[in-house]
Order: sequence, then structure tokens, then C-alpha cells
Amino acid sequence: MAPIPLQRDTVQRPGTTRAGGAHGPRLASRTSLPGIPLAPSAARRFVRAALAEWTGLGVPAAVGFSDRLADDAVTVTNELVTNAVVHAGTTVDLVLRLEDEGGDEPSAALVLEVTDHHPARPVSGDEPEPGPEPDAAVAGELPDPAEYGRGLQLVATLADSWGITYRTGLKTVWARLPVDCPL
Repeated sequence: MAPIPLQRDTVQRPGTTRAGGAHGPRLASRTSLPGIPLAPSAARRFVRAALAEWTGLGVPAAVGFSDRLADDAVTVTNELVTNAVVHAGTTVDLVLRLEDEGGDEPSAALVLEVTDHHPARPVSGDEPEPGPEPDAAVAGELPDPAEYGRGLQLVATLADSWGITYRTGLKTVWARLPVDCPL
């Protein structure tokens, strides 16, 4: 299978400059991925490339990037994109935003947003509606509950905050990772 082509667009919010505005730079990179099993690995590569690009631009908030932040961002992205692919099966939009609020205390954060196009489906970790009992042959193929369904718990552990936003025809799951968190 060929790799998923990535189209990345790095943009700034209106009213800011590359060197930062009144509240510091607000950079964003975004891509759309097909809802197929290769999407999570493409999303991981996308996040690492965006973080490297922002570091290369000399963005002040990017100075706080650490290997741990990159690893956490990749892990969170992997979980959110995997959930979108498995549970919605639609195109997945990924936005990675660097927010630097400025002020006396540095408060830079990396915000990850994963949007799918099927909001009627439950968020992974919600209890599914009960269905028919699987027969013995099918039951052997079900995932081991001890190894399945912990993605959002992992996101909650790694993220400063996370949540879900519903809009008409869309569901966005987002997570905020502090840039300057010494762990």
C-alpha cells in the first residue's frame, strides 16, 4: 500500500505576525486524512514535521518544545485519529495549533484537534448500546477488554485539558498540551 499523501498548510491567525503579536504567535498546521487504517501513522508524521517546522522558524514558544512534548503530542494524535477512523470511518481533519498567550508567565500550549464527519457515533470510551450476544466463534475474535478502550484515558493523562465539540455534521475531539510543563 502506498503512503498517504500529506498536504500541510501552516497558517497564522489574523492579526498576528511571524515574530508574534500582542499575545504571541498563533500558528496552525492542518491536514485531512482518509478514514483508513494508515491515517494514524500519517498523522504522527504530520505532527512531528509541524513541530520541527515551527522550531526551525525560531518561534519563541517553540523553544519550550521537548522530546517529551513531541512524544506526548504524537501519542495523543495517534489515539484521537485512531478513534475517529475506527468509530466514524470518515475523512479525518487534523489541526495542530501553537498558542502563546504571552504575559508575565509563559503559557504556551499545543492544541490538537481531530474532527470527523459522523457526530452521531459515541466517543470512544462511551458505553455502546447493547447488541446481540456473539456466538463462540465470533467471541474469540473480539479484542481483549484489558487491551482495548483506554485511549481517552491516556489522552486525559497526557493533556492539560481535553474535550469534545459538536457542530452540525462534525465532531471534534481536542486536547491541550502545555509546552513548558517540566515533567
